[in-house]
Amino acid sequence: MTDEEKENLKELKQYQSWFKRQISSKDWDLISDRMSDLHINIIGRVMRAKSPNELNYVIWKQLEYIKDVIRGKRKSL
Repeated sequence: MTDEEKENLKELKQYQSWFKRQISSKDWDLISDRMSDLHINIIGRVMRAKSPNELNYVIWKQLEYIKDVIRGKRKSL
């Protein structure tokens, strides 16, 4: 495994960990009801991924935006 692959795997694990904490929170049902189906689908794909290569470029580019959306929804509760 190259250094780049290791870095990508580390980044994937960080996103999975962050999303797992959000999904486990008491507010997740309220937050997820206010999110688009596309964002929920992307979160599901990230959580199922075993390798960074399973996620395409478009998904990688949306992850920070989705985190911002979740933070915004949490603040508005």
